[in-house]
Amino acid sequence: MQTHSEPVRQDIVLVGGGHSHVDVLKRFGMKPEPGVRLTLIARELSTPYSGMVPGLIAQLYTKPECHIDLRPLAAFAGARLIHAPATGLELANHNVHIAGRPPIRFDLLSLDTGSTPSTIDIAGAEHALPVKPIDNFLAGQADMMDAIAAKAGRYHIVVVGGGAGGVELTLSLDQQLRRGAASLKHSPDDLSITIIEATDSLLPSYNAAARRRVLRTIADRNIAVHTGTRITKIEADSVTLNSGETLPADRTILVTNGGAPHWLADSGLALDARGFVRVDDNLRSPSHDNVYAAGDLASMDNYTLPKSGVYAVRQGPYLAENLRRAAIGTPLKPYRPQKQTLALITTGDRHAIAARGSLSLAGGWVWRWKDWIDRRWMAKYQELPDMAAESSASGDGGVLDDMRCGGCGAKVPAPILRRALDRLPPQSKDGLAQGLEAPDDAAVLLPPPGKALVQTVDQFRAFIDDPYLFARIAANHCLGDIFAMGAEPHSALAAVMLPHDGDDKIAEDLYQLLAGATETLAEAGAVLAGGHTGEGAEM
Repeated sequence: MQTHSEPVRQDIVLVGGGHSHVDVLKRFGMKPEPGVRLTLIARELSTPYSGMVPGLIAQLYTKPECHIDLRPLAAFAGARLIHAPATGLELANHNVHIAGRPPIRFDLLSLDTGSTPSTIDIAGAEHALPVKPIDNFLAGQADMMDAIAAKAGRYHIVVVGGGAGGVELTLSLDQQLRRGAASLKHSPDDLSITIIEATDSLLPSYNAAARRRVLRTIADRNIAVHTGTRITKIEADSVTLNSGETLPADRTILVTNGGAPHWLADSGLALDARGFVRVDDNLRSPSHDNVYAAGDLASMDNYTLPKSGVYAVRQGPYLAENLRRAAIGTPLKPYRPQKQTLALITTGDRHAIAARGSLSLAGGWVWRWKDWIDRRWMAKYQELPDMAAESSASGDGGVLDDMRCGGCGAKVPAPILRRALDRLPPQSKDGLAQGLEAPDDAAVLLPPPGKALVQTVDQFRAFIDDPYLFARIAANHCLGDIFAMGAEPHSALAAVMLPHDGDDKIAEDLYQLLAGATETLAEAGAVLAGGHTGEGAEM
């Protein structure tokens, strides 16, 4: 549980655990900004490093080696972590909507969720296995291994997409299958892989020398290639091409160009033609100056960049710096992408192909070089330094804090309390004569004749930084005493202590707490009748 000695002035909300955001977390952990609070909203608690995913598929790496655990990284940054997917934006009210819980308010918002495979134009796409999210793909890969072992004769795999991602996945999967063919009760010749690419060549953005090396490797492994070809239909055991030809496909894998999350379409943000978030050179939205984006989700107005992890990695330091500068009101720092980047393509067998400009190199030493680069990058976010506790802020805050923390002066002011209560659903119930519907100094209960009133009280300090989830846990814990007595929950009083922050921050945190508590109470058939609030050093 994080504490802060200075009131929160700015809430920076990070949506997504992409490559840029992990760098933001690391840099704010190394150098906290007084009065700035980070919140990370992430669909998954571990984020894969794209550069190592092909090696994971080829079983050259274990999952922990190429995934960043967001929990210790968020804790290192002093960030609140919310494990849930974002579902929408309400920019006028500075809210991020989240599945299964109340929205989160922000002062500054940063988006780095990556992209999702575009399948909308392919009939029968539900029969295919998208490569993203990678955890879903790995589960599908394991199921595919079982299917191969269970099938007699040839097993056909079709990979849709002949860019770097599709080529690396194909070569890595080929090596994994060849090494495991015997355990799958097949010979390597029983396993067929085909790549389908819509453009006229594989790796259309790579130089000719690199393409020749890749094509030579693919030919040596008897992998079939169809270029200038589109998939028009996917079925459980076949795919249909735009030429009308049908290919056998026991498993179809999609590594197509990524699309933007669907909820961005109604967000009001300026988007490009494909639905990605437009940003200027400062990685800031041209339509909303408190919104930033990076990685695959971002589309730079002044540069045309491929959707590649290398740009997300390089945008990270600039995004961190600009979020910090925006929070404290200083000029932003523009990001200038390199004109040429080094591309390293693994072939699944501890060899790799390098490409930069018109040059290309290949060999085992290239793979060892790539492996060193990847492991060094991962170590920055997996091996976190021990940091001293946050120092107390200087200035008048300490005196004011001491004055605010005693007696009735510690109460949350009534207008702030009202703002939080007004956002809750009605809290009425038979037997509750006076509660939050007409709040007073105390709640009034009228138990029915013949009924006994069973009362209990419980309290513990927060052990997580998510007020909504903590309140759900706390309410459920308190209900346990009522259930243990064989009683029926009716109503509850809440005793809430919150860090002394600005009015908006207290109102928002109080709402999150009360929303979590009332949801848990409602599930048990009870309501919130009242309570007491106070301000202190922590929740």
